[in-house]
Amino acid sequence: TPTPTPAPTQSSASEPEAPTGFTDLEANYKGIPAVVWKEAQSLVSAGVAKSTFNISIGPNTKLQNGIGNPEAVLNRASQLWSTFPQSKETKIFAFSYPDLSWAQQKVRDLAGSWFTPEDLAGNCSSLRSCGAFGGSYRGVGHIFIGVPIREYYSFNLGFVRGNYAHEFTHAVQYAQFAKTPLVNGYSIMPCWFSEGQPQVPGTSLGFESLADYRIQRNSWFDQPAGALGDYTAESILKFYSLAGSPRGGQCNASVRSRIYDVGYITVEALAAIKGINSTMEVVTGVAEGLTFEESFKRVYGISWSEAAPILAKAVSRMILER
Repeated sequence: TPTPTPAPTQSSASEPEAPTGFTDLEANYKGIPAVVWKEAQSLVSAGVAKSTFNISIGPNTKLQNGIGNPEAVLNRASQLWSTFPQSKETKIFAFSYPDLSWAQQKVRDLAGSWFTPEDLAGNCSSLRSCGAFGGSYRGVGHIFIGVPIREYYSFNLGFVRGNYAHEFTHAVQYAQFAKTPLVNGYSIMPCWFSEGQPQVPGTSLGFESLADYRIQRNSWFDQPAGALGDYTAESILKFYSLAGSPRGGQCNASVRSRIYDVGYITVEALAAIKGINSTMEVVTGVAEGLTFEESFKRVYGISWSEAAPILAKAVSRMILER
C-alpha cells in the first residue's frame, strides 16, 4: 500500500452535520470523517479483544523508531471488530527486504496459507518497497508485515501503526468464511471494497486525534488519478465497474491503486450512513452465499445499482472540494 504524504492542514473546530442515509449523503458529505473516526474509538472502548497475537520479527529487521508496541494496535483492531468471528490466534511476521527468505520460509512452515513465497517476493521487491498481506486460513490468522527501510516522519508513523489494523481487518474478512475454509472470500468481493474496507479502521486507529485523521485522510486525495483520468462522478462510477465485480471480479491493473483511496472513501461513506459494523455485515452476507449486490441490499436497503451513482457523486465532491 502506498504511503501518502500529508499536508499540514488543520480541521475546523465545529463539525458539519453527518449524513443519515443515501438521500442526504451528497449534501452532508463534510460530516463523514468525524462521525466515522469517533465511532471507531467508541467501538474500541466497548469491545473486547477476541484474538491473541504471536509476533515474530525477522533477524535483520528493526521496527520503525517510535512505532511503539504493534500488539497494542492489533488489540484495538480486535476490539473494534469484536462482534464478528475472529481467529483465536493471529500470527504476525514482520520482515524487511533482507529477511525476505526468512518470511518465505515462515509461509512454508504454516499449515496452509492464502499467501505463497512468491507473493511475498512480489510485494517486497527492495529495501524501500516492502508491503503487507493479511488473512486467516482454517482458523488461524496470518499477517506478513513488510517493513520498508526508510526514515519516517513522526506523523507518518500513524500510517505504519494503522497498517497493522488494516491487515488484521483482512484477517477478520477471511474469518467470516470459516464455514467454507476453501473459499477465498477476498477474491469474490469487488476489490475496491476488499481493500477500501480495511482502510477505514486502519486510518481511524492509526491516528489518535480527529485532526490527524483528517490530515491523513485528505492526503489520499492528492494521489494522481492515473488511468482513472480524473475524479469526476462519472469517472468514479466507471471505477466501481473496473475495480472488480461480484463473484470472481478481478481488479483492473490500470486502476488498482485507486482501491486504496477511492475505495476507502466509498466505504467510509457507507460506514457513516449505517455504522462501521455494517461494512463487515456485507462480508458476512457474501460468506453466507449471497452475491455482493444481494448482501449490499440486505444491509443498506438499497440496490448497488441505485447506490453507486449517489456514492460516486459524494466521493467526487469529497476529493475535489476538500
